[in-house]
Amino acid sequence: MNIHGLSWFELELWGLTDARELDRAVREGARLEEVHWVDKDRLRLRTDWQGIRIIRQVYRGQRVGMRVSRYGGWLPWRRFVRRRPFWIAGFGMFVAGLYVLSSLIWTVQVTGTDRVEPEEVLAKAREIGLVPGAWRPSRMEIDRLQGQLLDLLPDAGWVGLHLSGTRVTIEVMERIKPKKDEVQPQGPQAVVAGKPGVVESVLARRGISLVQRGQAVAPGTVVISGQMPDGTLVAAEGKVNAHVWYTSDIVVPLQGRQLGFTGEKVRRTYITLGSWAIPVWGAAHIPFASYEERSVDEPLKVAGRTWPLGLRKVDYLEAAGHSWMIAQQEAVQRGLAAVRADLLARAKPGARVQEQKILHQEWKNGNLYMTVWTDVVEDIGVARPMATPAPGSPEPISSN
Repeated sequence: MNIHGLSWFELELWGLTDARELDRAVREGARLEEVHWVDKDRLRLRTDWQGIRIIRQVYRGQRVGMRVSRYGGWLPWRRFVRRRPFWIAGFGMFVAGLYVLSSLIWTVQVTGTDRVEPEEVLAKAREIGLVPGAWRPSRMEIDRLQGQLLDLLPDAGWVGLHLSGTRVTIEVMERIKPKKDEVQPQGPQAVVAGKPGVVESVLARRGISLVQRGQAVAPGTVVISGQMPDGTLVAAEGKVNAHVWYTSDIVVPLQGRQLGFTGEKVRRTYITLGSWAIPVWGAAHIPFASYEERSVDEPLKVAGRTWPLGLRKVDYLEAAGHSWMIAQQEAVQRGLAAVRADLLARAKPGARVQEQKILHQEWKNGNLYMTVWTDVVEDIGVARPMATPAPGSPEPISSN
């Protein structure tokens, strides 16, 4: 026989000499299970709440003791709840509050922007209700919000909203716009030299080339004409590679001091709730004069959802300075490399350094002072509009 009910109790009885003395309780309706002797005068059994009441009535006035050693089921818990209503209410409010907090937006961040400022995207997001403290949008609302945000951002070609717990990430893909030097000309133009140099090669995609290899040109010299042999004016296009010579002054330090890690660290652990962080254990103070801070957030994830409650582990790594020194030859190579990188960064794509020479170098006060001559082969062509003849005026005379 199994006890079916809201609760069960395991009793210990003493004062009985024979287990058959329990027959009186059974005849009164008590349901007993697992009856066995614990020692010579102590009996253990399992019954329900009604069985306890019957045993008390049957053996009242006799020298029979009784003690509940274990219990289970719903009835004991109901008594526990009735005795602690404020504790249960507080726990229920905590769970409800945690659920409400996990249903709100705590963080809004923007990714993928280049020309569009993230502040502009956040401002437009606030207009459609995507702000910290608002309710998390449903899956059906995300499509509508994406369309509204795309309409408010003219420079965006696509906008995506990604929900991760209480965080909303706005991913923006900007419209691809042609660069200024790729815009189709609106009228006739010529290509002139933008820098002084010696022509190495000319590739005229449209128009007539007016210079040859080895010819020196000055800024403003027409290298590709927009006037065709028949007098027609076109938008000249092409590439003019020329040797351009630069003289650069540079200073290279031979010694210095920089920070590095010693391997020592201390850790603090925080409990995070949204944007709040409460320290719970770890180092009371940072014992290092110089350090770097690195943190890792571990949000609470339950049933596939990310809750605003979590842990943040912050490591403080001790940093110490150490001196360095380089040889003179290495300093020279660093100086030449720095000059090359600077000139190529300012030139058009495809430029190359043909030759470098050191005109002057001096070692003074722990530094290397150099004057470097550099031959850079780069595209020096610059578009310049041409005047269109007015109606009735004579046609331009061909260069041929």
